[in-house]
Amino acid sequence: MSYDSEKALFDHLGINNADQIRGEKLIEFASLLNEVDPAVAREIIERIPEFAGQAMDAFEGLAKTFNQSNEDSVAECHNACRMIIDTLGRQMDNPDLPFEEKRFYLEKMMETADKMAKKDTENKDHLGKMIGTCAAAIIGGAAAVLAVLGVKNIRTKS
Repeated sequence: MSYDSEKALFDHLGINNADQIRGEKLIEFASLLNEVDPAVAREIIERIPEFAGQAMDAFEGLAKTFNQSNEDSVAECHNACRMIIDTLGRQMDNPDLPFEEKRFYLEKMMETADKMAKKDTENKDHLGKMIGTCAAAIIGGAAAVLAVLGVKNIRTKS
């Protein structure tokens, strides 16, 4: 489908004006740019308050949601590991516990602590990859928008 008027595009997006192009609507609008008449797209983009700023706000919202979910998951994992370590530690309070059993409990506590440290490292690596991927997507999306508008602008001048 091709959008040769603002009204057709706004009807498709379910909005009334360019001021309503925010968040998910901004992403949907950007994905439709190759189907929008260049003059119409240019007019809309010029009227969208802080187009790039809104894209960053949308990214920030997604990042906050992801980060909160990630923090909750890591906290649950750490709480479970702490519970295991505490339980094993209480077993060692028994003064009649043979040395071999104490050693066993200590080894299990160390294994659990190592798992916590490994999970932290995995988490940090994953967050770094996610940030890099999101940044690349934003930069790529902005470049695609500019490329689509530029190519369409060249075609309409020819």
